[in-house]
Amino acid sequence: FAPDSVHNDGAPRGRAPGAGAAQAKAGFAANLQAWIRRGEAWNRNSLVGGGLTSLFDQAVVSGTNFLAVVVVGRFAGSEELGLYTLGLSVLLLAMGVQAGEHVAIWATNVPEWIWLQFATARIGAVLVTVNPAYRGHELAYALEQSDARVLFLIDRFKTSNYFELLAAACPELGSATPGELEADAFRQLRWVV
Repeated sequence: FAPDSVHNDGAPRGRAPGAGAAQAKAGFAANLQAWIRRGEAWNRNSLVGGGLTSLFDQAVVSGTNFLAVVVVGRFAGSEELGLYTLGLSVLLLAMGVQAGEHVAIWATNVPEWIWLQFATARIGAVLVTVNPAYRGHELAYALEQSDARVLFLIDRFKTSNYFELLAAACPELGSATPGELEADAFRQLRWVV
């Protein structure tokens, strides 16, 4: 997250008004379209067209950087949201996540939650939300039932250290190679981010 990229009023920071901003928007639109083409060329069957993500892409490419996310004093414009969600979509595909597979998130209200929601929708994956107040045994149950391939998490919430709780629920995590986690209790889980 780049906290200095958008003012509270949604105006991009670090850009002079006028022609410079127009050029930046045009450059963003070209970059986004190039990334979409790369993603489609890389794996046409994994990108789901239409729906909410298509409408969002059209809004982002239109060149109007509107305030899209306000979460706990953090702000993100539509351009930033578009780039992060597209980047996460490509990351998920590179991790082997396919349409219909489950991706879990164990986090509070953070902008990354929204980015992941759009990214999973873009590739047709299912976002599984894990209650931030869960303790270790509840997390274990949620992961067992969800068949999540990837778990995204924050480090802590209130007094809960998520890394410690996850390590207790999944002792294999400490010795696993990224992308090759094989946990007895969580058959599908391969990645923890």
